[in-house]
Amino acid sequence: MEQDEMYDIIDILRDGEKDNQIVYRCQNGHPYVIRNCGKPWVVAKCPCGSKIGGTLHKLEDKNVKDDGSDKTLTGHILGLAEERKNGAAPERDLKPLNCACVRLLLHLTMYAACVDENIKDVTEIIKADIDSGKTVDFLFSHIKKDICDIQSALKSSPDDVLLFCHYFVDSIVKRNEKPQIDEEFSYNHWSNKENRRQWEKEFDEKYVRPVVQDCNAIIEQSNELLKDNSEIVTMLSDSNVNSDDSGSEYLCTNAMFWMYRVPVTFTHMKHVFQRMSDSAQSKLSLLKRFYEEEHILKAIRFIPSILRLQRILLRKYSRKYYKTDIKDITIGTLKQDKVAGDDTEQLLNDVTEAWSIARHVIAEQKHVCLTEYGRVFVPKELCDEPFTEASHIEVLLPNTDDSGICSFAMLEILMKMQNEFLEEYRQVCQRKGAEVHMSAVCPKEITSAHLISFDLLQDIQPLVLANCSFNVRNSNIDYDFDNFEKQLIDRFVSTKSVIQITPMQIDEMIYRADFSVSDYMMMLEKHIHQKPLTPVMRNQISCDVRDIPDICQILSHLDITIRVLSVTDADPESMLYNYMIDKLKMNRGVLTTKIRQLCKLNHVQSLWMTLSIQKAVIMLTHGKATDDIFDTIQDPYHERLPAEHVEQFRAFLKRQSNERQYALLDVLFEYITLRVARKQNEEDEDYQDQSAYPIKDCVYEYASEIGREEELEFVKYQGDGYDFPDGILRKHCLFAWAFVAENITKSKTV
Repeated sequence: MEQDEMYDIIDILRDGEKDNQIVYRCQNGHPYVIRNCGKPWVVAKCPCGSKIGGTLHKLEDKNVKDDGSDKTLTGHILGLAEERKNGAAPERDLKPLNCACVRLLLHLTMYAACVDENIKDVTEIIKADIDSGKTVDFLFSHIKKDICDIQSALKSSPDDVLLFCHYFVDSIVKRNEKPQIDEEFSYNHWSNKENRRQWEKEFDEKYVRPVVQDCNAIIEQSNELLKDNSEIVTMLSDSNVNSDDSGSEYLCTNAMFWMYRVPVTFTHMKHVFQRMSDSAQSKLSLLKRFYEEEHILKAIRFIPSILRLQRILLRKYSRKYYKTDIKDITIGTLKQDKVAGDDTEQLLNDVTEAWSIARHVIAEQKHVCLTEYGRVFVPKELCDEPFTEASHIEVLLPNTDDSGICSFAMLEILMKMQNEFLEEYRQVCQRKGAEVHMSAVCPKEITSAHLISFDLLQDIQPLVLANCSFNVRNSNIDYDFDNFEKQLIDRFVSTKSVIQITPMQIDEMIYRADFSVSDYMMMLEKHIHQKPLTPVMRNQISCDVRDIPDICQILSHLDITIRVLSVTDADPESMLYNYMIDKLKMNRGVLTTKIRQLCKLNHVQSLWMTLSIQKAVIMLTHGKATDDIFDTIQDPYHERLPAEHVEQFRAFLKRQSNERQYALLDVLFEYITLRVARKQNEEDEDYQDQSAYPIKDCVYEYASEIGREEELEFVKYQGDGYDFPDGILRKHCLFAWAFVAENITKSKTV
């Protein structure tokens, strides 16, 4: 079983080092280490997404210093068999094969104990969420998994592995020894990590290692015994073959002879290859890699289905739904609605099978997705979940946030595996003195012709049969590996394309709240140059509409208009109202009288800002928090104003005219909406953390960009001791805006 080895790792890291290695845990319990003085100085992110570390030796909220206790879980903690990693792996002092054998013995013992009333006790040991009615099936699936792990370590056929397992268990039973337990020994000693390791080591040396170290000889000896035991052969045979037809000349027509030969399969061919010497395998390095990675390479053929299903779903849902709108839609719902017509079920089955293969590779490799916004980790909890009819549609909609990372990572890992295999092929050709020129293709243009696309049964098995020969004299099956590799290259590798995935450019799901106002406004400016409304015009419009429902209704129609104008051209001097009625066929009562009279298409952005500011001010006066007003702004910018600067800021505003305060309110809101709300990639070379910049410098610079620097000249320097506080930073911008709005509201009531 796995155990808490954090402090073993710390001891290794500390070896030869004089500095501290202090262990802390994030809010989700994941450990991390701080070296040097052992106290936090910077803030980082845990792979789970939570903040870790701290600043100025102050630990982040909900992070704690590890207490140093052994956090190994008790009982059976391996979970479901299908969630375990493929292949045998070492644990502590146990080698991979030894560990697999110990686990097999453990599961066989628990399986044998599942009789009558004992089954309840066995179930209580298991930490997985199962009831006693499924305990036997749970353990049997682990036994099968253990046998598969032993097979991967032995690199033998299934029959040979079962013989070895029988021999291993039989060797322990035949000893017929009573356990020698020290009088002072107590099972409570297993709660100590050192005692557990010592017991494990002694058990391995006494029972496991003597069998494992002679495994090949044991298998060969067992096969010889089986051949010589006619009773076993007779028992297995269900064919009544005439003994007179047992001569060598009748072998080819003897049904029993063919019934019990080793089947010619891809798996058997792989095991024969893996038994070859390292030098022989190295001469066929591409074939060796194919055998090692075929379990993931076979899923590459599903890429066209994944992309096609994604395009269909994005056309239906992207930019049209909020996240909350699709929470109740499941994969089963898509099947019922036949979202892709008659191909719906096949596409969903392909994607489901691809994920069942890819998710294990993503978890094992701890895959990190490279996106335009930086590196994104795929949480283990998502990799543990297969796609079922009950799965939410979010897992199928590619996105770098939340569950959408499943679909994104699945495509990226499959494309990455193709590229790495093609790179291996290129290197093999280079070593042989041949030049290879492979075309490149972007993900959006991929077809099956670009991919290493094969089905084991339909495509590979015929090649296996074509490259094998059976020797009747000694019952050996020989394979022509050289020719098999050549045929693999010719059919599935040589004409394929490298996929451009750094970063991967595919269409992503954009929820209505995800595509920010700044994105639309940038696109709008490219098609129609925008002009600001005059202060008089803004005031008239604000007086014409005062209720939140009316403002929201107008903003909703403006959102639609802006989206259309951001992708089409129109006359900037055209009246906004006429465009919305004639071109977009909206209701005639969509705008107020003043807006109809004053606004043109080149006023759309300024109108949107005017109404949004008014809506925000009304929400603020009704007690709404900045989290509700600026719900799309990232967390770092929701920091409150420093207490030591509040009075200075109030004194500064008190000395400004209403016109100046309104100008600051307008420009600061626009800066927040169009600049602060825009996402940044923290891994870009030119990325800078601007959260600690003085807000007055940021706002004045933005005012200069939009031609309003004269209106905000007063924020730069007063020279009379009542300056805009330097300590109010960009990360305080939301509360700074709210402070200005509240100050204006109070001055009106005085």
